[in-house]
Amino acid sequence: MRLERNMRRYGITDVGDAERHGYHVPGPLVRASPTTAVDHACSREADDRLWDGVPEADFAWLSALDSGSVVRSESDPAVVAVTRAWSRCMRTHGFTYPDPLAALQDPVWRLDSPASSPRERAVAVSDARCKRTTGYVTVRSAAETRFQEELIVRFPARFTALKQARDRLLRNAEQLTTHRYERKRERHLVRSRESP
Repeated sequence: MRLERNMRRYGITDVGDAERHGYHVPGPLVRASPTTAVDHACSREADDRLWDGVPEADFAWLSALDSGSVVRSESDPAVVAVTRAWSRCMRTHGFTYPDPLAALQDPVWRLDSPASSPRERAVAVSDARCKRTTGYVTVRSAAETRFQEELIVRFPARFTALKQARDRLLRNAEQLTTHRYERKRERHLVRSRESP
């Protein structure tokens, strides 16, 4: 199972995932395989081609804004209210946490271990259900969206530069993958012609 970007931005939201995995991230851990000098050279070449001609843009600034919007939304009055509602809902299930992050970060879960405990799964299921019944994710996302839209209005030049950089990166990535596909296809055709 592949986690989509931002899938757990507000913690666990899928009851099925919570039932199976608790707060643990589903799927096997990705381990890096040993690399060779050829792998590094190929990686450098791909990286160079990917970033070729990409205009300068402040991706670190964008990343900081992304994190900041999560933090800033926590103090939004609607988010404060929905967080209280979520906490009350959790109490009706027998769990006492002030907010979803506290439930996720409960040290009892041992998130570095390979499996979740029955209690962790029970808390995670209640967490996901309480988010759904209170509208937690909708309220939280709306607060972040308002903040992000304010930033787009305040910093149009920076966002234009980021969009131009992103567009060029995507074009470069498409060219790289198309080129790689065509090379594989050519090798396959050559092999099929050579085989009896």
